[in-house]
Amino acid sequence: MTNLGWGGKIAFGMGLSLYLLVSFWLFWPYEPIVIHDIKIMNPDSVVYLGEDLVYETDYTKEKSYPVANVTRQIVDGTVIVLGPGKKSRIPIGSHKLRVHVRIPENCCVGVYRFHLTAEYQVNLLRTVTATFITKPFEIRKR
Repeated sequence: MTNLGWGGKIAFGMGLSLYLLVSFWLFWPYEPIVIHDIKIMNPDSVVYLGEDLVYETDYTKEKSYPVANVTRQIVDGTVIVLGPGKKSRIPIGSHKLRVHVRIPENCCVGVYRFHLTAEYQVNLLRTVTATFITKPFEIRKR
């Protein structure tokens, strides 16, 4: 290191700094949101075809990372993808958020679970995913 000269020492320092920054971005344990619970708010946990599934998310959020993608699905062996979630910034802190999502009329009746996946872009190189699956609820035909 003594024979590098000033230019070599500066280049080495910049390379080491870049290596440390990329290592930090890739391996730091980010937790952008903690979803404590998602409750189905429809009466008796029964949802009807063509109507709204109402769910309430109980969460704690510490940092204001941007949401890259929100996927909402209902699962009963087959996966039915519901309308995409909005890429909005939900407030920091512990909150409860009530959301309505339409159940398609061509869905089959039966017992389902609601599956929520939120992807957060925590830095330039990394996306962190938070997922939650609810207790079973029933979809009926009117």
